[in-house]
Amino acid sequence: KLLSKDRRRLLEELTRVEDTARGMFANHKSHEEILEFVRAQTHIVQDAKWVTERSIHIRLVGDSHFTQVLSFFATTPETLKRAKELSDPQVFRSRRIRQLQEALQEGACLFFLSNNGVYRARDVRKDVVKIMTDDSLSSDRKLELLKELFHDNLTAALDVMANFVSLEWEQIPGK
Repeated sequence: KLLSKDRRRLLEELTRVEDTARGMFANHKSHEEILEFVRAQTHIVQDAKWVTERSIHIRLVGDSHFTQVLSFFATTPETLKRAKELSDPQVFRSRRIRQLQEALQEGACLFFLSNNGVYRARDVRKDVVKIMTDDSLSSDRKLELLKELFHDNLTAALDVMANFVSLEWEQIPGK
């Protein structure tokens, strides 16, 4: 399906904003300055937030499902320092162990892959139960919180809203 003229103009303008933001990143502007610039583009940006230290999730105007992830690849003094540190095997190991310990303390489930990779997933059951059993929240607010919990996945949030049974989501101690 061809893009409408309005959508095409929006994407062209978004490209300009992305180029400017990437330039700001390469010129060592702070995350706050870059986010402030992106959010100031209210004619195309509905909302924006940093999701990692190198990427911003942007929700565009006109359609709540029309989103973009802006990733930054320029090197900065911080990334060069981190790369140098990571080239030292001892520093890399201790940092990795600390990251895994923190993930476990946060309640994450870690899956160790046969290729030495690690996939991290957070157990959201407690949060789902808390949201869904809070009678002070409206249905719209519950949907909004669930969508946030599922990383803007509206389908997952709607599925929980439609099929929630408290006992199915509660954690069983010791299991």
